[in-house]
Order: sequence, then structure tokens, then C-alpha cells
Amino acid sequence: MKILEYYNYFSFVELNKLTLFLESPYFNNEGAVTQLHLCLYHLKQDTKNNPIREVNFEVIFKKILPNKEYNENYLRVLFTKLIKLLERFLEIEYNEIPFNKKIETMNRFNLKKNYEGHIQKVLEQQPQDFKDDFYYLSTSLLYHDYNSYLNHSLGDHIEQYRKNIIAFNENFDIFFIYNKLRSLCNLINDKKILNLNYELSYKEELLKIIYSEKYDDIIPIKVYKLLYKMLNEEEDIYDDYVHNVIENSKKFQYDEVVVLLTFAQNYCIKQINASKFEYFDKMFELIKYRIEHEFVLSQGEMQPRLFKTIVNTALRVKESDWAYNFIKEYSKYLPASEYDKAFNFNMAFYMFEMNKYSKTIELLSKVEYDDLFYGFNVRLLLLKSYYELDEVEPLDHLLASFKIFVNRKKSGISENYKKAHLNVLLIVKRLISVNPRDKKKVQNIKNKFLTLKPIAEMGWLTEKFNEFKL
Repeated sequence: MKILEYYNYFSFVELNKLTLFLESPYFNNEGAVTQLHLCLYHLKQDTKNNPIREVNFEVIFKKILPNKEYNENYLRVLFTKLIKLLERFLEIEYNEIPFNKKIETMNRFNLKKNYEGHIQKVLEQQPQDFKDDFYYLSTSLLYHDYNSYLNHSLGDHIEQYRKNIIAFNENFDIFFIYNKLRSLCNLINDKKILNLNYELSYKEELLKIIYSEKYDDIIPIKVYKLLYKMLNEEEDIYDDYVHNVIENSKKFQYDEVVVLLTFAQNYCIKQINASKFEYFDKMFELIKYRIEHEFVLSQGEMQPRLFKTIVNTALRVKESDWAYNFIKEYSKYLPASEYDKAFNFNMAFYMFEMNKYSKTIELLSKVEYDDLFYGFNVRLLLLKSYYELDEVEPLDHLLASFKIFVNRKKSGISENYKKAHLNVLLIVKRLISVNPRDKKKVQNIKNKFLTLKPIAEMGWLTEKFNEFKL
């Protein structure tokens, strides 16, 4: 029976939605049809979700209409009405599901009746704005499925068959290139941060596309082409890249927008580390956009690293009130397990910028820093606080223990990151050992500082040397 096929395909979640549909007088005003549905629903439960093979008409009739004499013709009428309502329900559900799930639904419920009509409806419903990689994959599969259907009568549909082949390849090519470009950009990032060393297949073909105008009308591909060039610093295209991401943010999944904006943020950090401090202002504008458009939370939480970056950036551009208000307002979004550490650390950061160094040290004493993130950041902030207070003895002990901490880290961080922190320790060690009146020796230390790359806390160290008025 056709109706059993439907009930075998439906999940219990869908059957529950169907129950609500049938109980609505807008769609159905015949209680016997609803009762028939409930009989089949309970039969599916009794089979423990195994396929229903057959039904006993008389048993079903007695359950629906216990006070009436068995009438098979009337029962068949009820079955026919239920099937029509089921198809109406499917039509409504089908129109509401995302575009990239429509083919799966068509196949799952065996909607081969008026198949070409269904195909045309799907194509007419293609989204005009939002087209992510799954859209292009789904569209290519749609044309592939269409041709599988036409195969049975190919002679009558040869022209449509040819069009479908072209459409399949065009959409699948976009899906493939889109994902390969994304992988290529992630590869660059992984090599720099995680010390991973692997090569991507089809790289040469991708590079030809990147350095041409091909597919520039496909927004996701255009964005990743710009991202590749920005990551390789071949052109000054940061502003162009960010503009394109923001302008087309609704054409990507939320999580992908977050990743694309994070790439821009990390690029700013890299430029700042190279003494291009104007990128603090660019990053602050980017951060404000992320907060305003809610691109800072993941599953309702904010990661401590991002929280710290936001606070640090605001303080660097002298937006101390903004930073304080941010800490107070957004700390509630920190993961519960990280709340105390993150809140105290960032408040310490704020106090340091307010020149309240003793308060900074007090807050840092409440932060456990045995992991990598806090291990480096807390020690750096302690180092700067001791230096500002001229606490030479605790600073000397910290420099020694910090160096041991850095050298013991064998995984999870790049050699450049380790070297940047060791260089800070080297310069601070020399500064606390020199007589500040000996301008020649201080100048020698500054000259050494200017040659060291990479080096963390470039901005702060530059300020300290400026204070010597060499």
C-alpha cells in the first residue's frame, strides 16, 4: 500500500508534526481521518520502527469506529483522504526545508510523481542571495538526479539531458574550487601557526584561477581569492578583503563569516607585530563590527582568546572606558569553566593600562596559568608590571622561570612564537642590568632590540626605549 510507504519513510518527529497538521481544522475537519493516522502511528511504534508490512482492515476499522458495522469501502475512502492530506503536508514541509535538502527529501519520500514538475519548482526556488558551497553541491546533484530520471526515456529528452550535464559540471566545479580555495587558505594558516607541513593537490590549477578574473562573479570564490593574496601579502588588499566579507556576509554561513573575519583580525595582529601600529585602528573597527553584528559568539559563548584580543585592542587605541564596559558586559558570555581566569586576567590588563601596577599583580595572583594561553600572557603582564614598579628581584626570578617555561614547550606553538618571547626576555634582562645613565650601553641594547625579529611586546618595548630619550 502506498500509504505504508509514507509511514515507513517518516520519522516519529515528522509523524508528530503530521498529527498537529491533521488536528488543525484548517487542513482537516474529519476526525476519522485523524484516528486512522493515529492507528498507523501506533502500529509503527509497535513494530519498533521496522517497516510496516501489512495492516488488518477490520481491526483498524473497529479502532476508528467501534460502534459501526465494518465497511471496507468507507475505510478505503478514509485511506484515500489520508493520502491526499499526507501529500499536502509533504508539499508544505517540502517548501519550508532548505534548498540543499530538497533533493534528499524528494528521494526519501519517493516523490517521483510529476518529477519534472518538482525539479522545476526546486530550480525556481533557488536562493538569490545566499549561495554557499552546499548550495552549489546540491544544485549539481539535482541536475545529476534529473538526468538519472531522464535516462529511461533519453531519446525524448536529449536536449534537456545535455543542458543538465553542462549545469551539473558548472555547479560542481564551483563547489570544488570553493572548497579547494578555502583549504588552501587554511593550509597557509596551519603552516604558520601549527608548524604543519603538507601540500594541497591541484594547487597549480588553483593559482591560475586566483591570478585571473575567472569566477570573480561567484562571491565566495572572489572572497577566498582575495584572502589568499592577503595572507601572502602580495598586495595591500586588507581593506578590499574586509569590505567584500562585510558586504556579502549574508551570503555565507554564520560560522564561515566568523572564520573570514578572524583571518582579517589575525592579519592585523601580524601587521602590528611588524610595527605597523596603524592596524590597531583597523582591528578596532573590525571588532566593533563583529560585536554589533553578533559575530563574536559561538554557541552562545565567547572564547577567552578573542575576549583578550578585544580588550587589548581597545586599550591600545586608548578606548579604556569602552574596554572596561566591554569586560563588564560581555564577561557573562565566557565559558563557565574559564570565567574567573578570563575576567581577572582582562581586568588586570585594564588596570595595567591605567598604570595601576600593584592592582594588576594582585588580580594576576588569582589566575592559574598552567596552560599555554595564560602561561605566556600572564607572565608577560607580570613582567611588565614588575618592570614598571622597578621590582628588580621578583622580575629577575620571573625572567629565569619564564625562559625555562618557553624552552620546555615542545608542541602546540610555533618556533617563531617561542623566539618572539625569548627575545623579549633577552632585552628586558639587559635593561634591568644596565645603568640608565649610561646612554651608550642603553643605545647598544636598543640597537640590538631593533635587529631582533620576531619580538613580542614591540610597542611596549618601543615606549620604554623612548623614555630614555636617547
